This record gives sequence, C-alpha cells and structure tokens, in this order.
Amino acid sequence: MTIQYKFTPRPFRDVTKQKPDVLKVVTADMSDDVITKIYECKETVIIHSKNSNSNHASISNAKGYDSIQQWEIKYAIDHILNEDYSNVSMLVSSNGVIHLYANKETVLLN
Repeated sequence: MTIQYKFTPRPFRDVTKQKPDVLKVVTADMSDDVITKIYECKETVIIHSKNSNSNHASISNAKGYDSIQQWEIKYAIDHILNEDYSNVSMLVSSNGVIHLYANKETVLLN
C-alpha cells in the first residue's frame, strides 16, 4: 500500500519590511490610503496594492513570464487578493508581468 501525501505549495513570505527601496519606488505615485505589500517565493515576486476602491496584484519572475507557475497565480487570487476567480481580471503586460485586478476596478492600460 502506497501512502500519498498532499503537499500544499510553498507560501509566499511577506518581505515588505526587508524591501524598503522597492516599496518606495512602487508607492511613489500612489495616494496615502493605498496599502502595499511585497511577497516573495524563490524568484517570483507579488506586489499587492489595496485601498477602498481597488485591489490589484502584480506577479513577476526574475526568469521571465514563462517561469510563473499556475499555482502562484492561484495563490495570489486566493490568499493575497482574497477574491473569487470570477471576480478577477488578468492581463499580461508587454514586459511579462501578470496583473490581477478585482473586477470592481476599471482596467485601463495604455
């Protein structure tokens, strides 16, 4: 008889306090009511910004877009955005960053 274990994916760590330089660049053009956090797991980074009007996460990987795994996108939606899949829009920017938006936002990209 074989025992099968279900391992959950390694969770992302909140590294906001360890990355003040990144936080400063990311929040430079944001209003004061936006809460921004930075999460990391190996080469993948999630930057989450939220206020009363918006809920947005961007996912990037040092090795490029193709290295972002499906479970990382699922983790961002379930555990960071705390949204249902049907309420999230996903866009990939020209530089390979995945942007996840809660649908209450109007998504405008130039």
